[in-house]
Amino acid sequence: MAGAFWTIQAHLAGLSLAAFASLAVIDSLPAQELDVARVFDERNIEPMRELYQQGDYERVAEISRMFIERGQPSPEWWIFRLQACHELGRVDDLVKASEEAMQKHPKELPVLITCHEVLSAWGRKDEAAKVLQQINTVAKGKPASQRTARDTVALGRAALAAGADPQKVIQQFLDPAKKKDAKLKDTYLTLGELALAKSDFARAANEFREGLKHHDADPDLRYGLAKAFQSSDRKRSMELVEQILESNPHHPGAHLLKAEHHINAEEYDEARLALEPAIEVNPQHPEAWGLRAVLSILQDNKPKDAEDAHREGLKLWAQNPAVDIIIGRSLSRGYRFREAAEHLRTALKLDASSLPAKLYLCQALFRLGNEEEAWKLAKEVRDADGYNVQAYNIGLLEAEMKGFKVRETPDFVLKLPEKDDAVYGDRALALLKDAKEVLCAKYGLTLDHPVLVEFFPSQQDFAIRTFGNLGGQGILGACFGSVVTMNSPQGLASNRSNWEGTLWHEFCHVVTLTVTHNRMPRWLSEGISVHEEAKKDPSWGMRMTATYRRMTLDEETLTPMSKMSRAFLSPKSSEHVMFAYYESSQAVDWLLKTYGEKKFQALLKDLAEGRRINEALARNCAPVEKLDEEFAKHMRDLAEAFAPKGDWEKPERAEVDPRSEAAVAEYLRENPDNLWALEQRTRRLIAGEKWTEALDLAKRLIELAPENVGNNSGYDFAAKAYRGLKQPEGEAAMLREWAKRDGSADPAFLRLVELDAEAQNWNGVRENVQKLLSIQPFLKQPYEQMARASEATGHPEDAVWALQKLMFLGPDHPVEVNFALARLLREKDAPASKRHLLDALAEAPRFRDGHKLLLELQSTKPAEKPSTVTPSAP
Repeated sequence: MAGAFWTIQAHLAGLSLAAFASLAVIDSLPAQELDVARVFDERNIEPMRELYQQGDYERVAEISRMFIERGQPSPEWWIFRLQACHELGRVDDLVKASEEAMQKHPKELPVLITCHEVLSAWGRKDEAAKVLQQINTVAKGKPASQRTARDTVALGRAALAAGADPQKVIQQFLDPAKKKDAKLKDTYLTLGELALAKSDFARAANEFREGLKHHDADPDLRYGLAKAFQSSDRKRSMELVEQILESNPHHPGAHLLKAEHHINAEEYDEARLALEPAIEVNPQHPEAWGLRAVLSILQDNKPKDAEDAHREGLKLWAQNPAVDIIIGRSLSRGYRFREAAEHLRTALKLDASSLPAKLYLCQALFRLGNEEEAWKLAKEVRDADGYNVQAYNIGLLEAEMKGFKVRETPDFVLKLPEKDDAVYGDRALALLKDAKEVLCAKYGLTLDHPVLVEFFPSQQDFAIRTFGNLGGQGILGACFGSVVTMNSPQGLASNRSNWEGTLWHEFCHVVTLTVTHNRMPRWLSEGISVHEEAKKDPSWGMRMTATYRRMTLDEETLTPMSKMSRAFLSPKSSEHVMFAYYESSQAVDWLLKTYGEKKFQALLKDLAEGRRINEALARNCAPVEKLDEEFAKHMRDLAEAFAPKGDWEKPERAEVDPRSEAAVAEYLRENPDNLWALEQRTRRLIAGEKWTEALDLAKRLIELAPENVGNNSGYDFAAKAYRGLKQPEGEAAMLREWAKRDGSADPAFLRLVELDAEAQNWNGVRENVQKLLSIQPFLKQPYEQMARASEATGHPEDAVWALQKLMFLGPDHPVEVNFALARLLREKDAPASKRHLLDALAEAPRFRDGHKLLLELQSTKPAEKPSTVTPSAP
């Protein structure tokens, strides 16, 4: 038995299977040699595990088969054999090995659960059910005290497969397994996979991370963590995928996840390359062929090839729902919701109980605006699985939305909370109607169905409705073609942005996605929407800023036009996301100015017909290599033209300590045009109320960087300095310069309303109130000033509108507001006038002017048909 102590690891490089022929058949050996065989197992199981984790599935399958045939006693050889055959897609071998394993090791729970799981994975339901029955029999005859930690985890997995309550499984099996062996990988894998199945990605990440503390290079734990991060942190997910592939270049799951990432980033050639290793391992890999079908649809526009790939994916199991699930999920991420829904319905025909298919279909239907069916599907998932986080959250959202106000017109269905509807619902609907008239005409679209627009008061509700999960912080709105979702301006997530500009932006997506049949790249869709914002209101658009200047001149940050969607789908930070919006809008501006409206419309037509963006650009504009080069030059020219007289150098802290006022002042004396030093010095002067000196430096900042706006800009500093000097005209002039360049400058608009009211510049008040309400419609002060300004300029109906909004929001002086409404309504709506007057008198019973007006109303003969004033937004 000299050869029995060879180790697999030591002979991997040139080991032929024939080398093991010297091993005797273990069954025929005496007890002493059986002990030798066990020693052999002990020395070679771990090297075999390493071989498996390195992805050498072919060799693992063959070596484990030989050792099984020679009667090696360890049940691990059967687990290796089953897992390797599973990865290779050798279903017949897998079924045979399962039958033999159950006979050879009928009481080994880790072997039995492996048999059950690989059989289930290939649709062998009858055989898998028999294994589950056998596990149940073994469990009854094996007391808990005699079970190893692996046994306990195996029973937990079996209980989950049988439909047991997950919480009880954790309490009765998985937690005890942790206590028995805190380092056991199987426990963390099971807990992490369970959390993934429940859409609890945060908990899944925690479990996989905990497991990696004990098994820092384990590919299965890393793969689970990569899936947990797939939707929330693409960068981290891809890092984990690359780590897996470094140690196991054949890991099918990692290659599939990598391909999905590339598809989501519209990097279709890279996705195709990522699929090849998975298909080399298993030529009939179902999900790999499913993703090939996706590429045939999204990249090639070849439905016949997609059908062929779909058919190939079903070769090993014709009723496998996983193929249509992955196609539906990927198409949905590519905004092809109708096609996605078709595939997900097919998946449910193959397996009516598939909860993933129901959940993905639910999301696709939400994005198609078919909410009633989506709610029902979510309820079906909740009824079947009370622990599914996504389905649970959707249930909470459904209950919340039952209280929403619904406005319906032939073109729009507007849903929003009652408070939002009362405050800005009329403005939202008016803006949508305006957007339809302007944008549909411009892009040649005739809407044949209403567009669904929904506002959500909390970021959580917006995220669940929009993404299916929590997250999406900083995103103000989203569009899926005929459905728009928005963060309410009353919520913290609105970030004091211009909600009207955002709504115009999102409706532009409705138009462009519809005319291209949802076949346009992310960058072009976003670029057009930002471009159209600026066309509607120049202050809504995006301009070069100091930050964008720096990023434009950074070759690593500036993205070529041919790959611009990558900037949205794999951003390094929120700053990079905003720069992607800016860069894409500049690309659209440049294409229109360089090649004209006619060629730009032809570009969109080509996309609608299924051509890819770079092909369409080459057909209508120029080869993408030329476009990349010329657009990059255009962007650099824009950056260099931004504050060209200013010195943009920022000294190192070792050179100038920004905390030292003297050091900054000295640096500024030596570098009088340095923008960083000017900003630092001016801020200190403002804080020290040295208004005259601050004003001089603020004017210098404006001279050097006239287009730079926002907090800590020259305009902001100058306005503060003028205010400190008690020069309201100068302050107002600076604020107007700021406001006309920045549609989200609510501090500027709010202060302008105050200044114009003090100066009785009522037209200025009316104009700036409208600007302010497009950012913060829930503020009371603008409505107060609008009422005063409207009455002073002879617009009583606008004054009534403003006062009614103020009454809804809860005025600080309700008596005055009610009395003002009574006065304004007395001629056109005497009953309403009297109600407001009585409300005022109820609060202030000795209010003389109120009693006087009441006597006048009492003595006035009511009109036979009193008209009711129903003011709209001015």
